[in-house]
Amino acid sequence: MQRTTGGIIVKANAGDVYDPEILRYEEVELGDLEPDHVRVRMQYLSLDPSNRNWLRAGNVRRIGGVTIDLRPGSVMLGHSIGVVEESRLEGFAPGDIVTALGPWQEVYDVTTPAVRRLDPIPGESLTSYLSMFSHVGIAALTGVREVLRVGPGQTIVVSGAAGATGSLAVELAVDAGARVIGIAGGDAKCAAVRALGAHEAVDYRAADFETRLAEAIGDGAHGFFDNVGGPILDAVLPRMVMYGTVAMCGVMADYEAAGGVPAGNRALYHVVMKALTVRGFLAERTGRPKQQQIDELRGLAARGAIHERTHLVQGLDRSPEHLGLLFAGRNQGKLVVEI
Repeated sequence: MQRTTGGIIVKANAGDVYDPEILRYEEVELGDLEPDHVRVRMQYLSLDPSNRNWLRAGNVRRIGGVTIDLRPGSVMLGHSIGVVEESRLEGFAPGDIVTALGPWQEVYDVTTPAVRRLDPIPGESLTSYLSMFSHVGIAALTGVREVLRVGPGQTIVVSGAAGATGSLAVELAVDAGARVIGIAGGDAKCAAVRALGAHEAVDYRAADFETRLAEAIGDGAHGFFDNVGGPILDAVLPRMVMYGTVAMCGVMADYEAAGGVPAGNRALYHVVMKALTVRGFLAERTGRPKQQQIDELRGLAARGAIHERTHLVQGLDRSPEHLGLLFAGRNQGKLVVEI
C-alpha cells in the first residue's frame, strides 16, 4: 500500500502581498526510499523571510545543494529538524537527529549535502539549531564579525533589531564592545531590543523617526547591519561616518513591494560622498566552514553573549498562515513551527 504524508503544496507564485492561500496542506505520496537518501520525520520547521522571496515567479536559485524552484504544484521548501526513520545513506542511522533543507512535509526524503546530523550538547534545545546555531546565527556572525568588523568604541546600527537575525546581531555587536542602536517597530519591540543590551532603540513607525534616529546615533555610525533596505536604509546612510560600512543581510522592504516594484533608495548620494563600503552577503556562502562558525556561536552562547529567542507555533497544516506573521511584524524572535 502506497504511503502518504502531509505536505505544503505551492498553488500559485507570490504576488505583491503575501497571501497564505498560495500554499495549501495536502497529502503527498512517498515512494520507496532511494539509494543514498534518508527518510526523516519532521519535528520543527523554520519560517524565514527568504521563504517569501523564493515564492516569486522565476526566482530559481541553488542553496545547500538544493535547487529552489517553487513553481505551482511543487512542494514548499525550507530548513527543518527531524529524526531519521529509515536510512540508505552512509553515516546516518534510524534515530539520528538531523537538520535539512528539504520539503515542507511531515515525512520527507533527502540526501547530502542538504542534510546534516546533529549532536546536541546536553542542555541545548533542538530549536536553537534553527536559530542561534543555524543560517540565522551564521548570518549575524558573518555580518558583525567579518563584514563590519565591529570593535570597541564604534557606533553600530541594526535594523530589524527585534527579529531572529537582528537580535543576534545586536548581542554580538554589544559583546564586541560597540555602542549599539537598534531599529524596530513599536514600543514592545523597542523595549525588547534594549533588553538585549542595545544602548538605544528607535521605533521606525514613529512620526519623528528620523529625528530620534539622528539623536540616538549622535556623531555618526561606523557600521550598519541592515535587514530591511528601502526607507530605513535611506534614513541611516546620511548618518554614517566617512568610510563607514553597511552589511546588507536582507531587504525586507522589497519582499512585499507594491506593484512588485522594489522600494529602491534615494540616499545613495551618501555612499559616494562618504566613501562608504556597502556589501551584501549570504550566510551559506561565507567561505568559512559551517561547523567552525557553529562552534564559535556555541561558545558565545555558553558564556551568555547570545541567547535563543524562539516564537513557537503549532502545526504544519497552519504553516502558510504562520508565515504571514513575519510580514505583519507579529513574530517575537525566531519563528518555528512545531510539528
